[in-house]
Amino acid sequence: MRLILLLILAANGSICFADPPSIHGIDSASRSLGITPGSWISIYGRNLAPSSRLWQSSDFNGTALPLMLNGISVKVNGKAAPLSAVSEFQVNALVPLQAGLGDVSVTVTTPEGTSSPRNIELQSIAPGFFTIDSQGNTYVAARHANGSLVEFLEPAEPGEVISLYGSGFGPTVPFIDPLLTFNGVAPLVTPNDLAVKVGGIAAAVTFAGLTANGLYQLNIVVPPLAEGRYDVVATVGGVTSQGGVIWLRVVPPEGPPVITGMVPNDFIWGQRSYVTLTGTGLSVLRGLTVSDPSQLSVLSDYPTSLVLAVEPNATPGERTISVFSAKGQSNALPFTIRRGQPRISSILPGSVWPGRIYWGFRAKPNSVPG
Repeated sequence: MRLILLLILAANGSICFADPPSIHGIDSASRSLGITPGSWISIYGRNLAPSSRLWQSSDFNGTALPLMLNGISVKVNGKAAPLSAVSEFQVNALVPLQAGLGDVSVTVTTPEGTSSPRNIELQSIAPGFFTIDSQGNTYVAARHANGSLVEFLEPAEPGEVISLYGSGFGPTVPFIDPLLTFNGVAPLVTPNDLAVKVGGIAAAVTFAGLTANGLYQLNIVVPPLAEGRYDVVATVGGVTSQGGVIWLRVVPPEGPPVITGMVPNDFIWGQRSYVTLTGTGLSVLRGLTVSDPSQLSVLSDYPTSLVLAVEPNATPGERTISVFSAKGQSNALPFTIRRGQPRISSILPGSVWPGRIYWGFRAKPNSVPG
Protein backbone atom coordinates (compact mmCIF):
# COMPACT_ATOMS: atom_id res chain seq x y z
CA MET A 1 0.00 0.00 0.00
CA ARG A 2 2.83 2.45 0.86
CA LEU A 3 4.54 1.75 -2.49
CA ILE A 4 1.28 2.37 -4.35
CA LEU A 5 0.82 5.68 -2.49
CA LEU A 6 4.32 6.82 -3.43
CA LEU A 7 3.69 6.00 -7.09
CA ILE A 8 0.44 7.99 -7.04
CA LEU A 9 2.16 10.98 -5.43
CA ALA A 10 4.96 10.84 -8.00
CA ALA A 11 2.44 10.75 -10.87
CA ASN A 12 0.67 13.80 -9.43
CA GLY A 13 3.94 15.73 -9.20
CA SER A 14 3.92 15.89 -5.41
CA ILE A 15 7.13 13.93 -5.29
CA CYS A 16 9.75 13.22 -7.93
CA PHE A 17 12.85 11.14 -8.18
CA ALA A 18 15.85 12.38 -10.16
CA ASP A 19 19.53 11.65 -10.29
CA PRO A 20 22.05 14.36 -9.42
CA PRO A 21 23.67 16.17 -12.38
CA SER A 22 26.70 14.72 -14.12
CA ILE A 23 29.18 16.55 -16.39
CA HIS A 24 30.48 14.74 -19.47
CA GLY A 25 32.39 17.55 -21.18
CA ILE A 26 33.15 21.28 -21.28
CA ASP A 27 33.91 23.37 -24.34
CA SER A 28 34.40 27.04 -25.10
CA ALA A 29 31.49 28.64 -26.92
CA SER A 30 33.81 29.37 -29.86
CA ARG A 31 35.16 25.79 -29.86
CA SER A 32 38.67 27.19 -29.55
CA LEU A 33 41.56 25.12 -28.26
CA GLY A 34 41.45 26.75 -24.82
CA ILE A 35 39.23 28.52 -22.27
CA THR A 36 39.88 31.92 -20.72
CA PRO A 37 38.40 33.79 -17.75
CA GLY A 38 35.60 36.07 -18.95
CA SER A 39 34.60 33.73 -21.82
CA TRP A 40 31.47 31.67 -22.34
CA ILE A 41 31.64 27.91 -21.89
CA SER A 42 29.15 25.13 -22.68
CA ILE A 43 28.84 22.37 -20.08
CA TYR A 44 27.48 19.07 -21.42
CA GLY A 45 26.05 16.21 -19.38
CA ARG A 46 22.84 14.71 -17.99
CA ASN A 47 20.25 15.95 -15.49
CA LEU A 48 21.75 19.43 -15.66
CA ALA A 49 18.31 21.11 -15.42
CA PRO A 50 14.67 19.99 -15.18
CA SER A 51 13.71 22.11 -18.22
CA SER A 52 15.18 24.40 -20.87
CA ARG A 53 15.34 28.12 -20.21
CA LEU A 54 17.18 31.26 -21.35
CA TRP A 55 17.90 34.20 -19.08
CA GLN A 56 15.36 37.03 -19.12
CA SER A 57 15.21 40.57 -17.76
CA SER A 58 13.64 39.47 -14.46
CA ASP A 59 16.73 37.32 -13.74
CA PHE A 60 19.06 40.35 -13.55
CA ASN A 61 19.71 42.10 -10.25
CA GLY A 62 20.42 45.63 -11.45
CA THR A 63 23.51 45.31 -13.64
CA ALA A 64 24.53 41.96 -12.12
CA LEU A 65 24.23 38.93 -14.40
CA PRO A 66 22.11 36.04 -13.06
CA LEU A 67 24.01 33.46 -11.03
CA MET A 68 21.06 31.03 -10.92
CA LEU A 69 18.35 29.93 -13.39
CA ASN A 70 15.56 27.55 -12.34
CA GLY A 71 17.52 26.63 -9.25
CA ILE A 72 20.60 25.74 -11.33
CA SER A 73 24.02 27.22 -10.51
CA VAL A 74 27.62 26.71 -11.69
CA LYS A 75 30.91 27.24 -9.90
CA VAL A 76 34.35 27.49 -11.48
CA ASN A 77 37.16 26.92 -8.99
CA GLY A 78 34.62 27.62 -6.25
CA LYS A 79 33.53 30.96 -7.77
CA ALA A 80 29.91 31.51 -8.92
CA ALA A 81 29.56 31.82 -12.70
CA PRO A 82 26.79 33.79 -14.49
CA LEU A 83 24.36 31.65 -16.53
CA SER A 84 22.67 32.51 -19.84
CA ALA A 85 20.88 29.21 -20.60
CA VAL A 86 20.10 25.88 -18.97
CA SER A 87 18.69 22.60 -20.26
CA GLU A 88 18.76 18.92 -19.36
CA PHE A 89 21.90 18.28 -21.41
CA GLN A 90 23.66 21.69 -21.64
CA VAL A 91 24.35 24.74 -19.49
CA ASN A 92 26.02 27.92 -20.78
CA ALA A 93 28.10 29.84 -18.23
CA LEU A 94 30.50 32.78 -18.16
CA VAL A 95 33.85 32.00 -16.50
CA PRO A 96 34.47 34.54 -13.68
CA LEU A 97 37.83 36.30 -13.62
CA GLN A 98 38.23 35.31 -9.98
CA ALA A 99 38.57 31.66 -11.09
CA GLY A 100 42.27 32.27 -11.79
CA LEU A 101 44.42 30.35 -14.28
CA GLY A 102 45.64 26.77 -14.62
CA ASP A 103 43.81 23.58 -13.75
CA VAL A 104 40.43 24.43 -12.16
CA SER A 105 37.27 22.47 -11.34
CA VAL A 106 33.72 23.06 -12.60
CA THR A 107 30.56 21.87 -10.83
CA VAL A 108 26.83 22.14 -11.57
CA THR A 109 24.32 22.28 -8.72
CA THR A 110 20.62 21.47 -9.10
CA PRO A 111 17.85 20.85 -6.54
CA GLU A 112 18.90 17.17 -6.76
CA GLY A 113 22.49 17.77 -5.74
CA THR A 114 25.92 18.80 -7.02
CA SER A 115 27.82 17.09 -9.82
CA SER A 116 31.24 15.59 -9.46
CA PRO A 117 33.88 18.21 -10.40
CA ARG A 118 35.18 18.33 -13.95
CA ASN A 119 38.57 19.95 -14.49
CA ILE A 120 39.46 22.42 -17.25
CA GLU A 121 42.62 24.37 -18.07
CA LEU A 122 42.15 28.15 -17.92
CA GLN A 123 44.53 30.20 -20.06
CA SER A 124 45.11 33.94 -20.23
CA ILE A 125 44.69 33.94 -24.03
CA ALA A 126 42.87 31.38 -26.21
CA PRO A 127 41.53 33.08 -29.36
CA GLY A 128 38.66 31.43 -31.21
CA PHE A 129 35.94 32.50 -33.63
CA PHE A 130 32.25 31.79 -33.20
CA THR A 131 31.04 29.80 -36.19
CA ILE A 132 27.87 29.20 -38.22
CA ASP A 133 27.14 26.01 -40.15
CA SER A 134 25.66 26.68 -43.60
CA GLN A 135 25.63 25.02 -47.04
CA GLY A 136 27.67 22.11 -45.67
CA ASN A 137 30.50 24.38 -44.51
CA THR A 138 31.47 26.04 -41.23
CA TYR A 139 31.72 29.81 -41.58
CA VAL A 140 33.22 32.39 -39.26
CA ALA A 141 30.46 34.40 -37.56
CA ALA A 142 30.78 37.72 -39.39
CA ARG A 143 28.57 40.69 -40.31
CA HIS A 144 28.56 43.34 -43.01
CA ALA A 145 28.46 47.00 -41.98
CA ASN A 146 24.66 46.96 -42.44
CA GLY A 147 24.35 44.16 -39.86
CA SER A 148 23.53 41.32 -42.25
CA LEU A 149 25.46 38.06 -41.93
CA VAL A 150 28.40 37.31 -44.22
CA GLU A 151 27.31 34.04 -45.81
CA PHE A 152 27.11 32.20 -49.13
CA LEU A 153 24.27 34.36 -50.47
CA GLU A 154 25.77 37.59 -49.09
CA PRO A 155 29.54 37.17 -49.45
CA ALA A 156 32.15 39.73 -48.49
CA GLU A 157 33.98 41.82 -51.10
CA PRO A 158 37.68 42.73 -51.23
CA GLY A 159 38.22 46.07 -49.53
CA GLU A 160 35.03 45.76 -47.47
CA VAL A 161 35.17 46.21 -43.69
CA ILE A 162 33.47 43.31 -41.93
CA SER A 163 33.13 42.34 -38.26
CA LEU A 164 34.26 38.93 -36.96
CA TYR A 165 33.12 37.58 -33.57
CA GLY A 166 34.87 35.29 -31.10
CA SER A 167 36.24 34.84 -27.61
CA GLY A 168 39.50 34.59 -25.69
CA PHE A 169 41.44 37.43 -27.39
CA GLY A 170 42.94 38.77 -24.17
CA PRO A 171 42.65 41.63 -21.67
CA THR A 172 40.99 44.92 -22.55
CA VAL A 173 41.07 48.52 -21.43
CA PRO A 174 39.01 49.40 -19.52
CA PHE A 175 38.78 46.23 -17.45
CA ILE A 176 35.37 44.55 -17.85
CA ASP A 177 33.94 42.61 -14.91
CA PRO A 178 32.20 39.52 -16.38
CA LEU A 179 29.78 39.47 -13.44
CA LEU A 180 28.22 42.77 -14.56
CA THR A 181 26.25 43.63 -17.70
CA PHE A 182 28.40 45.22 -20.41
CA ASN A 183 27.47 46.65 -23.78
CA GLY A 184 30.05 49.06 -25.13
CA VAL A 185 33.58 49.20 -26.50
CA ALA A 186 36.66 47.94 -24.68
CA PRO A 187 39.71 47.65 -27.00
CA LEU A 188 42.49 45.13 -26.47
CA VAL A 189 45.30 46.29 -24.23
CA THR A 190 47.86 45.30 -26.88
CA PRO A 191 46.09 45.47 -30.27
CA ASN A 192 49.41 45.32 -32.13
CA ASP A 193 49.86 41.75 -30.90
CA LEU A 194 46.83 40.68 -32.97
CA ALA A 195 47.12 39.50 -36.56
CA VAL A 196 44.31 38.20 -38.81
CA LYS A 197 44.83 36.38 -42.09
CA VAL A 198 42.27 35.51 -44.76
CA GLY A 199 43.49 32.84 -47.13
CA GLY A 200 47.00 33.39 -45.81
CA ILE A 201 46.89 37.12 -46.68
CA ALA A 202 47.17 39.64 -43.84
CA ALA A 203 43.98 41.65 -43.24
CA ALA A 204 44.15 45.14 -41.74
CA VAL A 205 42.47 45.25 -38.31
CA THR A 206 40.63 48.51 -37.63
CA PHE A 207 39.25 47.50 -34.20
CA ALA A 208 39.55 44.58 -31.79
CA GLY A 209 38.00 44.32 -28.36
CA LEU A 210 34.98 43.43 -26.23
CA THR A 211 31.55 44.74 -27.23
CA ALA A 212 29.43 42.61 -24.85
CA ASN A 213 29.98 40.10 -22.05
CA GLY A 214 32.32 37.41 -23.39
CA LEU A 215 31.95 38.70 -26.96
CA TYR A 216 35.00 39.99 -28.87
CA GLN A 217 34.55 41.88 -32.12
CA LEU A 218 37.29 42.19 -34.75
CA ASN A 219 36.77 44.66 -37.60
CA ILE A 220 38.95 43.77 -40.58
CA VAL A 221 39.44 44.94 -44.16
CA VAL A 222 39.01 41.97 -46.51
CA PRO A 223 42.26 41.63 -48.50
CA PRO A 224 42.32 41.58 -52.34
CA LEU A 225 41.37 38.01 -53.19
CA ALA A 226 39.71 36.29 -56.12
CA GLU A 227 36.29 34.71 -55.71
CA GLY A 228 36.38 31.67 -53.42
CA ARG A 229 36.26 30.45 -49.84
CA TYR A 230 39.19 31.17 -47.57
CA ASP A 231 40.40 30.03 -44.17
CA VAL A 232 40.30 32.78 -41.52
CA VAL A 233 42.91 32.60 -38.74
CA ALA A 234 43.76 34.98 -35.91
CA THR A 235 46.93 35.05 -33.85
CA VAL A 236 47.32 37.05 -30.63
CA GLY A 237 50.18 36.86 -28.15
CA GLY A 238 51.69 34.02 -30.14
CA VAL A 239 48.52 31.86 -29.81
CA THR A 240 46.59 30.94 -32.98
CA SER A 241 42.84 30.42 -33.25
CA GLN A 242 41.32 27.06 -34.11
CA GLY A 243 41.88 25.68 -37.61
CA GLY A 244 39.70 23.35 -39.63
CA VAL A 245 37.04 24.16 -42.17
CA ILE A 246 36.26 27.76 -41.31
CA TRP A 247 35.63 29.72 -44.45
CA LEU A 248 34.80 33.21 -45.57
CA ARG A 249 33.40 33.48 -49.11
CA VAL A 250 34.80 36.42 -51.04
CA VAL A 251 33.41 37.80 -54.31
CA PRO A 252 35.19 40.66 -56.09
CA PRO A 253 33.01 43.72 -56.76
CA GLU A 254 31.15 43.39 -60.04
CA GLY A 255 31.61 46.00 -62.77
CA PRO A 256 29.04 47.18 -65.34
CA PRO A 257 27.44 44.51 -67.55
CA VAL A 258 29.24 43.66 -70.79
CA ILE A 259 27.61 42.37 -74.02
CA THR A 260 29.95 40.21 -76.09
CA GLY A 261 27.52 38.70 -78.60
CA MET A 262 24.03 38.97 -80.10
CA VAL A 263 22.33 36.26 -82.18
CA PRO A 264 20.60 37.07 -84.47
CA ASN A 265 21.10 40.77 -85.11
CA ASP A 266 18.69 41.22 -88.06
CA PHE A 267 14.90 41.19 -87.65
CA ILE A 268 11.73 41.61 -89.74
CA TRP A 269 9.37 44.37 -88.73
CA GLY A 270 5.91 43.23 -87.63
CA GLN A 271 7.06 39.82 -86.40
CA ARG A 272 7.87 38.78 -82.83
CA SER A 273 11.49 37.67 -82.94
CA TYR A 274 13.84 36.23 -80.34
CA VAL A 275 17.43 37.18 -79.63
CA THR A 276 20.11 35.89 -77.24
CA LEU A 277 22.66 38.22 -75.71
CA THR A 278 25.85 36.83 -74.19
CA GLY A 279 28.27 38.55 -71.85
CA THR A 280 28.70 39.15 -68.12
CA GLY A 281 26.52 40.69 -65.43
CA LEU A 282 23.35 40.02 -67.46
CA SER A 283 21.05 39.07 -64.59
CA VAL A 284 17.72 40.76 -63.94
CA LEU A 285 18.07 39.73 -60.32
CA ARG A 286 20.84 42.31 -60.06
CA GLY A 287 18.62 45.14 -61.26
CA LEU A 288 18.99 44.75 -65.03
CA THR A 289 16.76 46.73 -67.37
CA VAL A 290 16.75 46.91 -71.15
CA SER A 291 16.70 49.95 -73.40
CA ASP A 292 13.34 50.48 -75.17
CA PRO A 293 11.43 48.21 -72.75
CA SER A 294 8.16 48.68 -74.69
CA GLN A 295 9.74 47.14 -77.81
CA LEU A 296 12.12 44.66 -76.18
CA SER A 297 11.07 42.30 -73.37
CA VAL A 298 13.17 39.94 -71.22
CA LEU A 299 12.11 36.28 -71.37
CA SER A 300 14.87 34.63 -69.32
CA ASP A 301 18.08 35.76 -67.71
CA TYR A 302 21.31 34.28 -66.43
CA PRO A 303 24.53 36.02 -65.32
CA THR A 304 26.15 35.29 -68.74
CA SER A 305 23.16 35.20 -71.13
CA LEU A 306 19.89 36.98 -71.74
CA VAL A 307 16.97 35.98 -74.01
CA LEU A 308 14.87 38.86 -75.35
CA ALA A 309 11.78 39.16 -77.51
CA VAL A 310 11.72 41.88 -80.19
CA GLU A 311 8.06 42.91 -80.24
CA PRO A 312 6.10 43.41 -83.53
CA ASN A 313 5.74 47.16 -82.79
CA ALA A 314 9.52 47.73 -82.71
CA THR A 315 10.45 50.69 -84.90
CA PRO A 316 12.20 49.69 -88.17
CA GLY A 317 15.72 50.90 -88.86
CA GLU A 318 19.27 50.68 -87.60
CA ARG A 319 19.21 50.34 -83.83
CA THR A 320 21.53 49.65 -80.88
CA ILE A 321 20.90 47.65 -77.74
CA SER A 322 22.46 48.05 -74.29
CA VAL A 323 21.58 46.91 -70.80
CA PHE A 324 21.68 48.59 -67.41
CA SER A 325 22.28 47.38 -63.86
CA ALA A 326 23.08 48.88 -60.48
CA LYS A 327 26.76 48.74 -61.51
CA GLY A 328 26.30 50.86 -64.64
CA GLN A 329 25.53 50.66 -68.36
CA SER A 330 26.90 48.10 -70.79
CA ASN A 331 28.42 48.67 -74.19
CA ALA A 332 25.99 48.95 -77.15
CA LEU A 333 25.68 46.49 -80.05
CA PRO A 334 24.02 47.37 -83.39
CA PHE A 335 21.08 45.49 -84.89
CA THR A 336 18.60 46.08 -87.70
CA ILE A 337 14.82 45.87 -87.92
CA ARG A 338 13.93 45.92 -91.61
CA ARG A 339 10.71 45.97 -93.53
CA GLY A 340 10.02 42.63 -95.13
CA GLN A 341 9.50 42.13 -98.90
CA PRO A 342 5.92 41.21 -99.93
CA ARG A 343 5.38 37.52 -100.63
CA ILE A 344 2.47 36.29 -102.77
CA SER A 345 0.77 33.30 -101.23
CA SER A 346 -1.98 32.74 -103.85
CA ILE A 347 -3.58 34.15 -107.03
CA LEU A 348 -7.35 34.14 -107.38
CA PRO A 349 -9.39 34.90 -110.50
CA GLY A 350 -11.19 38.19 -110.26
CA SER A 351 -13.71 39.96 -112.47
CA VAL A 352 -14.04 38.84 -116.11
CA TRP A 353 -14.58 41.38 -118.86
CA PRO A 354 -14.73 40.61 -122.52
CA GLY A 355 -11.16 39.90 -123.60
CA ARG A 356 -9.67 40.54 -120.11
CA ILE A 357 -9.32 38.74 -116.73
CA TYR A 358 -8.54 40.72 -113.56
CA TRP A 359 -6.59 38.73 -110.90
CA GLY A 360 -6.67 39.20 -107.14
CA PHE A 361 -3.45 38.81 -105.14
CA ARG A 362 -3.37 37.55 -101.54
CA ALA A 363 -0.21 38.50 -99.63
CA LYS A 364 1.19 37.32 -96.32
CA PRO A 365 -0.21 39.57 -93.56
CA ASN A 366 3.29 40.25 -92.14
CA SER A 367 4.65 41.39 -95.49
CA VAL A 368 4.64 45.15 -95.89
CA PRO A 369 5.76 46.84 -99.12
CA GLY A 370 9.00 48.73 -98.75
